[in-house]
Amino acid sequence: MIGQTLALVRRALRVDVRNLRSHLFRGALAALLLFFLFSTHQMQLVISAPGQTLFSWIAYTNYWFITLAGVSIFASAITEEKEEQTLGLLRMANISGLSVLLGKWIPRLIGAMLLIAVQVPFTALAVTLGGVMWNQITATYLTLLAHLFFVGNVGLLCSVVMPRTGAACGLGIILLLVIYLGPFIVPPLCGLAVNGTLSSGWPPPPGTMLAGIYWTGEQLGRMNALGSLFEILQTTFADHWTPFQVVSNFTGGLVFFGLSWLLYEPCTRNEVEPSAESGAMRWLRRVGRKKDKAGPRAWSHALVWKDFQYLAGGSRMTVIKFVVYGLAIFGLAMISVVDRGTWQAKEIAGIGFWTASMVMLVELPLITTRLYRNEITQKTWSVLMTLPQSLPEVAYAKLGGGLLALAPAVAWMGISALFLGDEILDFFWQLLKEPAAILGFGYGVLQLLMGIQLATWLSVAANWAIWPVAIFTSGFIVFMGNMLVVTCLSATLLLVVRDDNGTGVLAVMCLGALTLNVVLHLLVRDRLKRAAAD
Repeated sequence: MIGQTLALVRRALRVDVRNLRSHLFRGALAALLLFFLFSTHQMQLVISAPGQTLFSWIAYTNYWFITLAGVSIFASAITEEKEEQTLGLLRMANISGLSVLLGKWIPRLIGAMLLIAVQVPFTALAVTLGGVMWNQITATYLTLLAHLFFVGNVGLLCSVVMPRTGAACGLGIILLLVIYLGPFIVPPLCGLAVNGTLSSGWPPPPGTMLAGIYWTGEQLGRMNALGSLFEILQTTFADHWTPFQVVSNFTGGLVFFGLSWLLYEPCTRNEVEPSAESGAMRWLRRVGRKKDKAGPRAWSHALVWKDFQYLAGGSRMTVIKFVVYGLAIFGLAMISVVDRGTWQAKEIAGIGFWTASMVMLVELPLITTRLYRNEITQKTWSVLMTLPQSLPEVAYAKLGGGLLALAPAVAWMGISALFLGDEILDFFWQLLKEPAAILGFGYGVLQLLMGIQLATWLSVAANWAIWPVAIFTSGFIVFMGNMLVVTCLSATLLLVVRDDNGTGVLAVMCLGALTLNVVLHLLVRDRLKRAAAD
């Protein structure tokens, strides 16, 4: 078994060394740390401990990088073999399930640790700048290593259970949200159930089921590496590690790895080609067929109908999402009402408006990154291009069908806006009165569109850019680009101040952002043309 595992590890490491993507990720992380170093140097006159500030930025960046990128990298460990239908070949070579799991998981762990190794020179420099001690550095990297081990095994389990990489990433993100956000929700709700307030300082009576739920929520909160990092980076920290978080993360990682080993054979026994449609969509399709044997009738715009049915889930999923979003808004509103003790319609409408806005911003890149990638990976894009329609007609029809998935969020936004009434009108009126405010708002919208278009281009141009990776990478690039712009503007601060609150500079920035959006749009078009010819 050891020889089989080492053979898989050696092959994966050789592929990783020759893969430009891995080196670009490490270079991008090093560039971000260089930017942190430059910002610390610029702020050294106004901060008392530049080394602690620099190391804090490095630590928190590591945490989010491991959480967001780690679950995506590890979630493709087994699903990439499922998608390529090569698990049968591994069985023919008499490679055991444990060897496959270790051989696919260890190289990804080594690659993630190399990303952390890039930061060693910056860490040493943080000590030189002052404000951070070696025991804090040791505790920080031990905390991050335990967090990486835990997240990696969560991703591995999702990769074993789910048939496709995108679905595995989605399940991994949901599990991490439940594990890490649960402690912020469960204890207050227990306090609400006991004494009618959202105070988490009132635990339920011992020995009850509610007390067990409350205790579980508290332990999950102590497992979160983010809380441990906050504790470690305080000046009063005098230990060399955070025992509970480190031990619980390693223990939880081993549990998830054991589940992966246990479920590997049942989940991979019958190898079939994974469908591009998610499990929820297939379930809705089966329910619909039971009620209507003939199935739903296509619209006059068949491509719009196709993506509305197969990407957005159709009318049934639209109704389900509308109800779920409404329940989420109602829950958040009730928490606000109980906490404040008062009920105000406009306050609840404001919660609904911003909740629906955030949901729409999350859904939009999820739709665009899967819109054309599914067609390309399933080899159906070239078939679509044989229709008597031009590329823009096909592409925009698919986009229109996918955007119908936003209907529930848009509906709740509109309902909330009706209750807000004058406040929405006043906001836009004040915005129109200030040219700088209009340009700033426009620049923000253009940056959002740039990130979405960049993620869409990555999803169709790179085989490795499944939707979580495409969204994370595009967000990172847009963020770094904006930081570079802000840094350049800080060097010309006098010019900005003289130019009527920076209106001229904002206009130039908007023009540049608009140009980049046009370029990205053309790149997506050219890539879709190339995919049609393949």
